[in-house]
Amino acid sequence: MNSTTEIVARKQTKDRPRIGVAVLIVDGDGRLLLGRRAKEPNYGKWVIPGGGIEHGESWLEAARREIDEETGLCVSIAASQRPFIQEILTPTEHRLILFVTGSVIGGHLRAATDLLEAQFFSANELRHLADISPVIEPVLAEFGWGSRAGEKQRFSEAR
Repeated sequence: MNSTTEIVARKQTKDRPRIGVAVLIVDGDGRLLLGRRAKEPNYGKWVIPGGGIEHGESWLEAARREIDEETGLCVSIAASQRPFIQEILTPTEHRLILFVTGSVIGGHLRAATDLLEAQFFSANELRHLADISPVIEPVLAEFGWGSRAGEKQRFSEAR
């Protein structure tokens, strides 16, 4: 890419919101997968794994790709579910994140690319987890995990 093309590409992405997808994955023991971020924003905080949607890529394709890249897991995601949309709008950042649920169908858990670690947490462990990103608190509540002080209610894969 030449320097003019790079400048145009940066300007286009800077002037528009970034769009991403994240997947809530619960294992067979009822534990939720979180990853500790390896970059800003939220460096070192526990988040729901996911990432950016590439141009020409559906949210479903992006969700599967990002989970594979970040965690090494292959997931099944119901295309019929309605994503929960969270908007982050600050003076320095504008993002839209689509949150969906998925189930592990293969792979081996490992932290990669944007994560320092990846781990499944029980509802009790989640309530006492330090360094959780405040960004995901309303998402956890929306998907039935309630506040970390409250009780978790199991969510179904198809919302």
